[in-house]
Amino acid sequence: MSLFRLFLAAAFWMVITATSEVKAESALTKSDVALTLFPESNSEIVQSLPKGTAVEVLQETNGWTLVQFSTKGKTAKGWVNSNQLLRADDAPAGKTTMGRTYANPAFKPVAEPQFNYRDDGFRFSIAVNPVLLLFPSLDLQLGFQFHPHFRLNIEPIVWAWAWDDDGLDGALYGGALTGTFFIDPWQGWYVEPGFLGLRGSSSGWITGGQVIGGYEHHWASGLFTNMGLGAGVAYFNDDSDDSFWDFDGVYPIVTFNLFLGYQF
Repeated sequence: MSLFRLFLAAAFWMVITATSEVKAESALTKSDVALTLFPESNSEIVQSLPKGTAVEVLQETNGWTLVQFSTKGKTAKGWVNSNQLLRADDAPAGKTTMGRTYANPAFKPVAEPQFNYRDDGFRFSIAVNPVLLLFPSLDLQLGFQFHPHFRLNIEPIVWAWAWDDDGLDGALYGGALTGTFFIDPWQGWYVEPGFLGLRGSSSGWITGGQVIGGYEHHWASGLFTNMGLGAGVAYFNDDSDDSFWDFDGVYPIVTFNLFLGYQF
């Protein structure tokens, strides 16, 4: 068998294996439980579920299970202690569980929760790019999260290492205005479009737009990390007399997020 065919066979096997591993599983809550934002006992509670609520198991880690439930057209996700869940395989035919007799695989819920997922809160966050502090420069992010899936960011920026003694020399200062759209509530994968504007301390300025995609992870303590990579288009205006730095015009740019922050 050629190496190419062997590679294709291995890739096909990996796809089939990965597909089988993400098959959804149903479960019921054994008692009244609370869904938490993170897989930690001291994490913020985002939804309460009564005994007998049907949930879909998405992921398991260190004794915690990420579940999803739907009711009245709304869906929410959260973490619950794995010991508080009753799996379909745990209710064999003819066995009475939680006041009902199950004929496996007929695994029926006995309660329907009221949707009280936290979606009306406001959160403020502050983050800094720790790498730029070494230059020294400053990229600060002030976040105003009005919705679990959206955060408005104001980013003051000072780059002290911009260019040379002529044209955009000394430092660039200004900022960016961006909006983070989370796929899951409060954290996780996101898309972040925005605008930026920077002025040279002696000459020149830059303005443009960007789109960044990345991942943000939060801990129960409030700390979070944000990493992302993107691209954009910017207009460079150099009003110096030095012909070497005469690069007026529109250019593509590479942009990124690298933040360590705290959410209040």
